Amino acid sequence: MIDRPIRILCMEDNQLVAEAISRKLDREGGFEWLGWVQDSEALLDHVRVTKPDVISMDLDMPRVDAFALIGKIKQTVPQSRVIVLSGHVSADLVQRAIESGAAGYLSKAEESRAIVESYRQVAKGALVLGRLSQDAWNDLNPPAPEPEVEAKPSLLRRFPLFKRSK
Repeated sequence: MIDRPIRILCMEDNQLVAEAISRKLDREGGFEWLGWVQDSEALLDHVRVTKPDVISMDLDMPRVDAFALIGKIKQTVPQSRVIVLSGHVSADLVQRAIESGAAGYLSKAEESRAIVESYRQVAKGALVLGRLSQDAWNDLNPPAPEPEVEAKPSLLRRFPLFKRSK
């Protein structure tokens, strides 16, 4: 459990998105904004120095293999947790991100309060998938079917707990 503000670093190529995240976290409280970077080299340098709790990372960045970068982050600062915040959601992307070491995957279409809560949950050690990401994940990994249960007479009819008064 973190008993101090959650330290967030953002890798995002869209300045408006990064600033919106920063403002929302500032209004929510309980977060320390470490800044935002636009490329992988700057991100790795920043991660080494600041050791953030959570790294919010866009997948669609110029000249970046985001999945390899997630792995490098995990090697560089294993205690930092990466959550992907992307405009693209598909079963393949979600699976590849999780397999690369991401602790979560969210669509930029998620409600802002869901994104903030996801940062909190990831900082606590949870694996978080947003609503759209969960749907995509389930397409690739459908839940196991419920086992069929043979209908049996009610135990209450056979073994009543109380005597009925007449």
